Amino acid sequence: MTDRAHGFAAGLLILIVAGIAYANSFHAEFHFDDYTYIVNKPALRDISDWRAIYRALGHPSRFVAFYTFALNYHFHDYDVFGYHLVNWFIHAGNGFLVWGLTLLILRAPRLAGRLSSGREYGCALLTALIFTAHPLQTEAVTYIVQRFTSLATLFYLAALACYLRGRLRTGPGWRPEYVLFAVFTVLGMFTKQICFTIPLMVLWLEWCCFEVRIGACLRERRVILAVLIVLLLIVPSFFGFNAANIVGRELPSRSHTGERLNAVSYALTQTRVIPTYLRLYVWPAGQTLDYDFHASTDWREGKVLAGFLLLLLLAGGAVAARSRFPEVTFGTGWFFVTIAVTSSIIPIPHVIFEHRVYLPSAGLAFIFAWTLCRLVGGRTRLLAAAGIIVAVLTVLTYQRNAVWQTEATLWADIVRKAPAKLRAYNNLGMAALAEGRALESLSYFAEAIARNPGAGRVYNNRGLAYLDLGDEDLALADFDRAIALFEFSEDFRSGRYKPIWAQVYANRGNLRLERGDADGGRRDLAIALQIDPRHPAVLYRMGQLSERDGDYDAAAGYYRRLLAADPRHAQAMIGLGFVSQFQGNDLQALQYFDQALALVPDNGEAHFFRALSRYNLGDRQGARDDMREAQRMGFEAATPQLKAARETILNVD
Repeated sequence: MTDRAHGFAAGLLILIVAGIAYANSFHAEFHFDDYTYIVNKPALRDISDWRAIYRALGHPSRFVAFYTFALNYHFHDYDVFGYHLVNWFIHAGNGFLVWGLTLLILRAPRLAGRLSSGREYGCALLTALIFTAHPLQTEAVTYIVQRFTSLATLFYLAALACYLRGRLRTGPGWRPEYVLFAVFTVLGMFTKQICFTIPLMVLWLEWCCFEVRIGACLRERRVILAVLIVLLLIVPSFFGFNAANIVGRELPSRSHTGERLNAVSYALTQTRVIPTYLRLYVWPAGQTLDYDFHASTDWREGKVLAGFLLLLLLAGGAVAARSRFPEVTFGTGWFFVTIAVTSSIIPIPHVIFEHRVYLPSAGLAFIFAWTLCRLVGGRTRLLAAAGIIVAVLTVLTYQRNAVWQTEATLWADIVRKAPAKLRAYNNLGMAALAEGRALESLSYFAEAIARNPGAGRVYNNRGLAYLDLGDEDLALADFDRAIALFEFSEDFRSGRYKPIWAQVYANRGNLRLERGDADGGRRDLAIALQIDPRHPAVLYRMGQLSERDGDYDAAAGYYRRLLAADPRHAQAMIGLGFVSQFQGNDLQALQYFDQALALVPDNGEAHFFRALSRYNLGDRQGARDDMREAQRMGFEAATPQLKAARETILNVD
């Protein structure tokens, strides 16, 4: 069989395994940071506004991934199937790239001929299937927002495959593969910062896979070295080349309540985190999205010392094995180099996340596959062993994906595995509330409050549950308690407001308005806008209140601010249409209603008020058609005047 035939067979098998392993993942809900980075990101709702997408994170390090989310929204709105389908194709593509890259590595000068031709193909295929089927990959695939990781991995693997193809070509001449290497590297660095290590991995490839010494290689390949140095500068440029912005930060840990992280404590903690990743790869039991993992602050801690010695032994052993087992050296180095961005001295609020092993796991898969192909004699026995391993991993991945189906199933799993985490109970309570189980949610909120009585946002969420149950007094008391805790917090005193608190004030403001406390309600909404001037729900409510007051200029101002924050907010367009209509500008009103209906064709309110503007402009037939559409959609006129207008339009000749 030719390389092309082997590639076709490998691609087919990878698709089959990926299809079985992730068959139950395509309708899994949005979770956790999906809301922060996708659902609640107005910048992603217009694919033509690339500048807004470029600034979606504050710096452009994830622009490419954000643009793919914008494309998903453009074609699928918030239907999760489309998002999961893209993630699945990226994962399957990564599996195929692992196959191709492994084959290239096995044909590099230092590794060539150490396996027979048939076993080279077998090793490449088994590496790809282990990578594709392993349950530790689910967080990078099924957790939609972690397309950041899987897409960056796609560019990482593609870049190195291009470099190796160019490097292995014989004869003089230009190497177009090197240009593709640079293109994929840049795309990767604008997808996620983990691609910072691509130039370092090129040096590791040279040292592990080629006969030349690294010093000689650098002297002979000055142009490549210059390109690598330039590429290394891309990610630091996102942070203004300010090391303090990267390494010198101190921040609260989100992996264990009440702890703070800096470069030293984070590095010490990673001596325990990395062995945990290795254990999960060998024995994937106890997986969870949100680990309760305390930070280490003393190098004399037993687990820190043990972890450091283990990592030193693995790294040192891999370097020492270069002569006899360059495959092990390469695979181990791949793991350590690719995990360096997230598991070294750069403090990140979450000290451990499974998706961080997605790219590094390719090195582990390569070591396991090569060892199996080297040690297991006989084609039948090798096929049987490989088949069992891939089948078991595929089943485990399918089972793990069942946990991701809903917010309730995900956070219930986290509560079982990290029972001390406040966030797990709080989010499980919110999941229960979203599913209409408000009474049940109270027990989860109570557990969260018992673990941390100072957690203001939990009181806010419990207030929402009380509202759902119709107890406004208890709801208001909880909103009051949440705001009191906030106003005594360091965030409030230092002026570092968080958008979540805008929502708390908005909740209390809306409840006060419903209870007749107009002054208190409006005051709360005004504070909410001070904290988050782009809060869509508050801007819309203030626009409605201004309409009610007859201050149409103020209402139009709020609606325009809302559209500036979210250009696809149909209700704001309807609000501007209504204001224009009231001010006698039916032609402008018609434009706003048209824009709203282009976004939401089944909006009965927009059809109703467009009918009025069409009637005023002399389009009697168009007005009657719109009014019938509004009736069909169940929209009811709120006042006697509007009801009379409806009858007039419906009965016009």
